[in-house]
Formats: sequence, C-alpha cells, structure tokens
Amino acid sequence: MFLDLALILTFAPEFSSSAGENAKEFKGMCRLYQLFSATVPKRKIGAGGRSDPLSLQQAVKATMTELNQLNLTVISKAVEDLLSGKAPDGGWAKLKDNTVAKTHFGADADFEHIHTTYKSLMYNENKQFRDELKIPLTELKRKKLRPLLQKLFSAAKSYEAAINSQNQIYNSKRAALHKALRAALYGSKYKALLAEADRPPETEPQVTTENFPWGAKDRDQGCKDADGKDGMAGGALATDMVCLCTIKSGGAAKNDLCTTSNHATLKKIQSSGKKSNALANFKALAAKCAATKNSDNERPEPGNLLAAASSLFNHLSANSKTNTVAATQAALTGQNRYFLGVHVFNVANAPGCDTGHNDPLTQDSKGVCIDYKKVLTGAEVFTWYNEMLDAVRESRSADEAFAQAARMLERLHGIKTKMEAALLAVDLVAIPAVLAGPPGTSEQPSVEEQNKCKNVTNKTAEGCASVNCDYDDKEKKCKPKPGTENAAAETGPEGAAAESAEDKVHR
Repeated sequence: MFLDLALILTFAPEFSSSAGENAKEFKGMCRLYQLFSATVPKRKIGAGGRSDPLSLQQAVKATMTELNQLNLTVISKAVEDLLSGKAPDGGWAKLKDNTVAKTHFGADADFEHIHTTYKSLMYNENKQFRDELKIPLTELKRKKLRPLLQKLFSAAKSYEAAINSQNQIYNSKRAALHKALRAALYGSKYKALLAEADRPPETEPQVTTENFPWGAKDRDQGCKDADGKDGMAGGALATDMVCLCTIKSGGAAKNDLCTTSNHATLKKIQSSGKKSNALANFKALAAKCAATKNSDNERPEPGNLLAAASSLFNHLSANSKTNTVAATQAALTGQNRYFLGVHVFNVANAPGCDTGHNDPLTQDSKGVCIDYKKVLTGAEVFTWYNEMLDAVRESRSADEAFAQAARMLERLHGIKTKMEAALLAVDLVAIPAVLAGPPGTSEQPSVEEQNKCKNVTNKTAEGCASVNCDYDDKEKKCKPKPGTENAAAETGPEGAAAESAEDKVHR
C-alpha cells in the first residue's frame, strides 16, 4: 500500500523555507477534494449518426430492436398471419397459448414486444428499410434464409445477455467507486449513510454536524498526530483540510494560512465543543477549492487520483522555518519527516504541530501542520488514503467491465451486418431444386411441419385442423399433411451457411 508514498518520502526535501505558509499544501488537498467530490460520470457509447451518445443499456436495446426486425423478415406465412391479424382475446401476450407462435418463438417469448416490433417493421416508419431489403420476402426466400438468420439471432441473444451482465457489473463498480470517493472525503459516518440507503451516484446526503468527521477535540488534539480514526486527522480528507488551515489559538483566528489572497473567513477551534466551527471552516475552504477547479483532469480516474496524492505528499517536511536560533543537526535529522504544513525549528528542540498560541508561527517548536508518522509507518491505518486506493480499484474494475461490454456490442453490430448482407444477397444464391419445385414434390415433411403438428395440445381432428395438420385416428395424434417440403432442403447449403455464420460469430 505504501510503495508510492515511500518513494515520495525518499526524495522529499528534508529542509526548506516557505514564505507561503500552507498555500501549497492546501492546493494539493484541493486537488484531492475536487476528485473525491466529483460526480462519477456514466460512460456512454458513440451513437454513430445519432446526435447523442447512448448508455450501454440504450445501445443494446436499439441494436436488438433492429435485430428483432431482421429476424421477423423470415417468419413463416402462418406466423405472419398471426402477427398481422386481430389481437387475441386478452392481448398479444396470449399468443403464448398458440401452438404456431409458441413453436416458432418459444413459450417464454415476449409476444407484446414481438407484435410491436413487427408492426414497426411492416406498417410504420421503416419503408426505406423495407425497400432496401425488398421486404416482404417471398415464402421461398424466407425458407431459404430462415436457418441462417435464426442462428445469427440466437447468437445475438447470447451476446445481449452477456452485455447486460457486464453492464450490471459496471453499474455496481461505478456505485462502489462513488462510495469509496465520498468515504475518503467525509469518513466512516458518511460512508454508512451511503451504504444504508444504497444510494446511486447521482444522489448525495447532506453533510451535517452529525456526520461531519470531527471528534470531541480541539484543533491540536484532533490534528497534530494523525491516527486515521473517525474524527481525527488521517480519517477523512475533510478533517485534514480543516487541520491544515485552522489554529487552536486563544486569540484571533487566522484566515490566511491556506490562501494568499481573497481569504476565507475561518473560526478557531479552541475547545472540544466546536464541531460546528470545524464544519463551517470546511465549507469555507471547500468553496475556495471549487473556485480553482481544473476541468482538464477533473474525472476521478486512477491516474488522476494517484497523481494528486503523490503531489500532496511531495510537500512532506518541505515547509519549515526558523524564528530565533538556527536549528542544529540533531533537530533536523528526520524529526519533521512526516510533517505536512508549516512548522518552526529552534536550536535542538524538535518541531511540533501545536497551534496553542495567539500567533503560533512566531513561536519555536510550534506549527500549523499534521504529523502523518503513525499512518505512514503502518502503526495506524491511513483511512482516507486506503479509501482512495479502493476507489482506484473500483474504477479499474468498472472500466474493464465497460470495455468488455463495448467489445461484445461491436460483435452484436457485426451480427446485424451479416443478417442484412444475407437479405441483400438472397437473390445471388441458388435455390435448392426441392424448394424451387412445384408443391407436392417432397415426400418428407419439413422439420417445422413435424414440430408444429407434434406440439399440438388438442390432439383431435379439430385441433389438428386448426394448425393445418392431418389427424391420425389410429395413433390419436396430429401429423403433417403430405406434400410438405423436404427437411433435407433446409439442412443443405443454407444449413451449412448458417453453421458457418454462427461459428464466425462466436470466434
């Protein structure tokens, strides 16, 4: 966890003089504040000729609508008669009880959606589409293309399910990223609010005195030694922002510790009952941060988060000053190694992060700083930094899920292209003689005819006749009428082409 920070500490300067007090450190915290408080954007897919990009869900829905229409171009005349006719009593969903419809689409099909899609294809805004693909096709061409298009559509349904699964993962990881960012900013109490309500990234609980990360302590008790606990420095970035810019002083508050001009109005935190002061200071400081927002790299992406943290901790030990007597080597050797913020040396006395004075920066061994030694050496947990690392992991997982879904969406588009190409090229492929011959030349019923008659629920003369089948009085079952097309015709060149197309789709 501490590899990046260890590298920063290795090369951080051990001593320098800064006239700007804590402005540089505050700028680094502002950068993190902007990232931690950012809305996690919902990634979109380019919509081609459309004006606006689409979410994954919208893109899949739009593509599947087109694929459903293409699949409906090769339905049998019997199925087409059902879809173009009068709605059954009880609505189109009742087609699930119709043997012809159930045999073709399956018992679990959404017949309301199928009818809507068919109506859109044949009666509404798709005239240009129909003209280009010469729809409606003849029954002969439908039979010729049906095996291929049905196999391609089946593959498309598999991709649709896989894309939706990855989209669920993406949305889950995006929500987890949002929670980790807010936990890094506001701490454990605020995180519990997010978990309790399972809030989506677009919603935000209010930051109040009840959930703001400040304990029953004065400024120095809560800030000088970061231990990562709730309400203490290291527990939430909001706490550390207040610590860096606030003093305990019995005198007047200082407004200019973290800004060089146009200072925020801040309050001192002299006693343990001043949580409202801490929240007021944070809000004033956050407003200053918002005013310096850089839109070029405001997205809470892994690279931006890690770079911002590295930039902040580059200031460790780099902001010291001497008031009276120059510090000796004993005082300089590593005593301020983990200090973030201005601190004062004096002879051999070790510097500290105490602010209990009317003007602490005029006093030897005091400082308006945070000592991160405990959390950076592993003695305590660096809570907000760990939450930031969780955000990095969740962001990478969300990106991977989205990328996988986008790749599969491209394959879905490829299936659509293949289906359209098959419809356009139907006249270029020879029709098997058994399909081109006159009715009655086939000796064996087609697979579709066999299934249609086999699946009849009402196996009586009337029931068989309702689906254009003959009734076998001896066997008490429905059977195909003689003269239907040979099943072999649908498993010849077209069947091979369908198999080849499916293989290509899955490669």
